[in-house]
Amino acid sequence: MKYFIFIFTLTLFSLSVFSQDFWEMIPTPDTLRTSDIACKNDGTLFISNFEQGGVYRSFDQGNTWQLAGFNWLTIGSIAVNPATDDVFVQGIDHSQSSYFGIFKSSDNGNNWHAVYLPDFSFDNIRQYRCGFDSIMFAGAVRYIFRSTDYGQTWNVAHYSNAANYVEVFTDFAFSPDGIIYATSARMYSDCGKLWRSLDTGLTWEEIGGCNFYECIAIDSTGKILFGGEGLFSYDPDTQVWDQLLPSYYWPEEIVVAPNHNIYIGCSSSSISIGGVMVSEDNGQTFTAINSGMNRNDAMRLKPDNIGRLLTVNGDVLRSTDTLITNTSFNSLNTNSRLIIYPNPVESYFTVQNPEIFGAKLIVSIYSITGIKLYEETVNNGNRVRFPYGLSPGIYIVTAQSERYKTTAKIIFKPDF
Repeated sequence: MKYFIFIFTLTLFSLSVFSQDFWEMIPTPDTLRTSDIACKNDGTLFISNFEQGGVYRSFDQGNTWQLAGFNWLTIGSIAVNPATDDVFVQGIDHSQSSYFGIFKSSDNGNNWHAVYLPDFSFDNIRQYRCGFDSIMFAGAVRYIFRSTDYGQTWNVAHYSNAANYVEVFTDFAFSPDGIIYATSARMYSDCGKLWRSLDTGLTWEEIGGCNFYECIAIDSTGKILFGGEGLFSYDPDTQVWDQLLPSYYWPEEIVVAPNHNIYIGCSSSSISIGGVMVSEDNGQTFTAINSGMNRNDAMRLKPDNIGRLLTVNGDVLRSTDTLITNTSFNSLNTNSRLIIYPNPVESYFTVQNPEIFGAKLIVSIYSITGIKLYEETVNNGNRVRFPYGLSPGIYIVTAQSERYKTTAKIIFKPDF
């Protein structure tokens, strides 16, 4: 376990490292209490107003804001799918004591339409996450919602009906080996869990943990980082758990940068230390970077389109420097040790691991909705015939050796 010895020492260190304020305020209308923020590829910012309602947008880096809809709804989470630049929100109409569905805009918030209106009530979505190109997840009280078509349609992927507690699914992360992880918190119980899906989110299983988990990410070594009352890691290869920060840090969001730096945003309370911290050594040590903040509190932490960090704590703040040199966090995750080619495929494709001669590889083909259609064990480098009878379109291919697994989206264009 790696704890801080003296918090004030780290604070003084952070001030000596950064000669200018690390954060700057982005002005917003006085009536707003911002609960989440999202940035499109062109730099357009969207924020959600939790108390008075509404989604607001800015086309000029936050200098001016305008209402983009839903002024009668409480808006919690907001997200942009980087593959399509569509914006997603879920609103709650407390005045009517009813819960609304998931809404999407493809034109910068000029128009919104419902992409999911369930016939049951569900509480506020805690987090949207995009990964493996077309797949999206949303976590809510008792429910995991899943989309396989960039958020055009949604279904319930998991429902928790436990009687003695209420499961709240809080965040998701996509592993390079094709596994999807989720965190949960539990109302009326302190023992939230780390969850895992091996089939693109169709089914979920608990793999341990016991905390009020709020966020999850995967670091450069493949370890799972998750935060709640403390910051923790889990090594899926060795199944070793570790605590990186003590319980008086409450991480709300984790960003792992392409240069392997780890940033965490922590909420503040009478018993917790808030603000933003950074680790440049894979979680061995963390340094506070709170200079310029109006208060040491960070409820969300996301990069903008040029690599600055954005955070919200009721107000909106932005790092004064570019920290993320590559903001493509949500593209298809592929392990480079296993190669699938060609793509698109006409009739045959090859799966190869250039590092292991003669290895056996298990190759599986799934529909875009996660249904397994075919599986075959082949020698490393052998060709695989695309199954007969399948229609042209997009499929998910997984290939697994003794040490490595990769997941790729493949386009099938038959040669007839």
